[in-house]
Amino acid sequence: MKRIVGNQTKIKLLEKFAASPKPDGAYIISGPVGVGKKEAAEYFIRLLMGQKASKTGVYRIAPELVKKKEKNKSGQGKQTKFREKEITVGQIRGAINFMNLKSAASSFMVCIIEKAEKMTPEAQNALLKSLEEPKGGNIFLLVAEAEEKLLPTIRSRSALIKLGLSNPQTILKKLIREGKKETVAKAAAYYGWGKMESSRRLAENPEHFKLLEETRMFFLKLMEAPLFEKINLLETRGDSGKVVQEVDLWTTFLTVDLERKIIGESLVGENDKNGKPRLSFEETIALLNEFLSLRKKLKYANASPRLALEAAFL
Repeated sequence: MKRIVGNQTKIKLLEKFAASPKPDGAYIISGPVGVGKKEAAEYFIRLLMGQKASKTGVYRIAPELVKKKEKNKSGQGKQTKFREKEITVGQIRGAINFMNLKSAASSFMVCIIEKAEKMTPEAQNALLKSLEEPKGGNIFLLVAEAEEKLLPTIRSRSALIKLGLSNPQTILKKLIREGKKETVAKAAAYYGWGKMESSRRLAENPEHFKLLEETRMFFLKLMEAPLFEKINLLETRGDSGKVVQEVDLWTTFLTVDLERKIIGESLVGENDKNGKPRLSFEETIALLNEFLSLRKKLKYANASPRLALEAAFL
């Protein structure tokens, strides 16, 4: 499991499931983006079926991507984005038909469903019917960011493996072992927000650190500045597109900090010059709500960036 960092207790649980003489008919592997859900699912399949069978006895489902052109945040020109379609009942039925064929290489047939929460209600009901009438050796692996969007009856018939964020120090050590320079590894571990895959991508593109660091430092400066200085700082923010981008990053900073506060490891907020937390738990939630409201105003109500920011900070 070289690609997954942290979550060792959950990985051992997967290994235990794979070694069972009678595995469950369905497993849900859930967690935030970038924590290694797909890698964990592939590892489970290799343990269960062996390297050869994992290439022939596995049916893979993922949301189809469709191109979509949108206006740039600056309002000038268009950019191509990709939207994920829902997983249809036809895709699930195709998997069920495939799994009715037995493989010569393994006694198991596996269907892995990425972004399982994207299944339509009809698709979920078709899957549920298969789980209610299980066939020996057929296993469904549901990879999801939000398992609560799955039918309660699917969840009750599945074993849940919930992956979480990793300690930045663990990610830092892993990046250094993978050959990254310490300075790059430190920044990538910090801005990966506890997600190994995000940190790896940042380590490959260190130029992104400058924007992230500048945005974070501006935010922290705003938090500590006296009122008159806050006004002066906010007057420099006049471009609506850039402000939306900054607010998105600030929202990310606070969301991750909130997650860390819950488990007692404040990551983004850090401490002020007196060694005290810059934001309490309640203040973090309040400011996060302000930013979510601010983003809507900037994106949909054509509000003045400076006035909207002043309303949030002053």
